[in-house]
Order: sequence, then C-alpha cells, then structure tokens
Amino acid sequence: MLVGSGARKVHVCAPSNAAVDEILARLSTYGLTGITKDREELKKFLLRIGSVDYEPRECVKQHFLDNRLAETLTSERVYSLKQQIEMAEELLDCLNKH
Repeated sequence: MLVGSGARKVHVCAPSNAAVDEILARLSTYGLTGITKDREELKKFLLRIGSVDYEPRECVKQHFLDNRLAETLTSERVYSLKQQIEMAEELLDCLNKH
C-alpha cells in the first residue's frame, strides 16, 4: 500500500526508543519490499530524531540527526580544506615559476 501511494516521506513512531531503534535497524538491514533503491541508497534517507540519553546500537547510531549533521559538517569542512590546499599549491607553483 505504501509503495503504490507515491508517499515521499514516512514518519514512524513507537512507544519506546527501543522500538523505534528496532524498526530503524530492520529498515537499514533489510530495506523495504517493493522499493527499487538498494539498501545503501535507502540508508541515506533514514533519519532518527529523538532523545539520545542512552547508547544506541551502531546500525542505528549512524542515522541519528546529531551524527548525520556531524558527518555533513565534517565532509564539508574536508572539502573546503582540500580546496584551500589546492589553491595554496597553485600559488606556490606560480611563485616558484617567477
């Protein structure tokens, strides 16, 4: 029913953090039946929002909002630093030629 509905987002809630984590772990591990995205691509779309007053399993931890933000900011920072290094190398090459 969900696959044919054209829904782009699905909000899942459960009575406990453990229940939400179990749903997320199963989606992350097994994917969704009828969805053409492979599991690795699907994992990018899974986002866990909620309290983190406990140590979640690793397969769930990667989907927490805080972890996703940290990964995004880190990758953006790395990209920015690589650009700065390339620019510095170009300037050094230019200075060495003159």
